[in-house]
Amino acid sequence: MRDTDGMPVAGIGVRGIPGGKDVTWGPVAVTACDGSFRLSLPAPASYTFLLLWHGTGVITPDPRDPSRTSVTVAPGAVIKGVDLALLAREWRDITASAPAATPSCPRQESRL
Repeated sequence: MRDTDGMPVAGIGVRGIPGGKDVTWGPVAVTACDGSFRLSLPAPASYTFLLLWHGTGVITPDPRDPSRTSVTVAPGAVIKGVDLALLAREWRDITASAPAATPSCPRQESRL
């Protein structure tokens, strides 16, 4: 996951929202420092995505919103390269429960 400037986003919850009414919802994954996440989703099914910040999820009208990204999962399949965007500015227009800035991990000083 990245923000609109292309920076990795850490600590954001990602939930796969199943397209079918009889599909069980999987657990929320949290993005790592590099913006990566791993969801375990029941298959077969199609999913869109909801991002969560401190338990609050927002769907924006922006066409880049993760709720407009769809994947279909087959049993045993591993899907890589799903790019989601945190639209923080759009979130702040909708709710006060939005990141003030792009959440990221603290920089580590390298020791040589």
